[in-house]
Amino acid sequence: MTSDCGRHVAICTLWLEPEDYPKLLGSADLGVSLHTSTSGLDLPMRVLDMYGCGLPVCALGFACLPELVRDGENGRVFHTSEELAQLLLALLAPTPEAARALSRLTEGVAKTEAGRPRWAQNWDTAAAPLLVPSPAAEPRPARSWLSLLLLLLLLAAPLVALLAAMAERWAV
Repeated sequence: MTSDCGRHVAICTLWLEPEDYPKLLGSADLGVSLHTSTSGLDLPMRVLDMYGCGLPVCALGFACLPELVRDGENGRVFHTSEELAQLLLALLAPTPEAARALSRLTEGVAKTEAGRPRWAQNWDTAAAPLLVPSPAAEPRPARSWLSLLLLLLLLAAPLVALLAAMAERWAV
């Protein structure tokens, strides 16, 4: 392949309404992620969107990307524009080899996604135990009248001061 492989490729971006975004992803054969991470620790959520639609991705490489994109299994990783051009050609060219390579990556996405816990499963195991009291949990003891009165006094003083300041400001 020649070094001017990507010379005739243009990438255009457009604004999509939220309801059109999954339609666009669902009609694509391959996703491209140009996400970069200043910390090297954040993952591109768009890649998860693409995986959710069954799309393999070509993603710009950085430190923690292998947590999400396994090169050659559920996507491909590139570091330069030339590498991206080569990958696009290798995966989207009208050849049987490109079709097989893209199919392998698509199957890898399906396999990866089948093993990934869904939102509801994550909620049940990670967030719900922290945010939703279980029925078996002991009820909290009722607060005494004295503690409620003290709480009201603590809250009332700043509120009274705020109301007084507002009245003074708007007084004619």
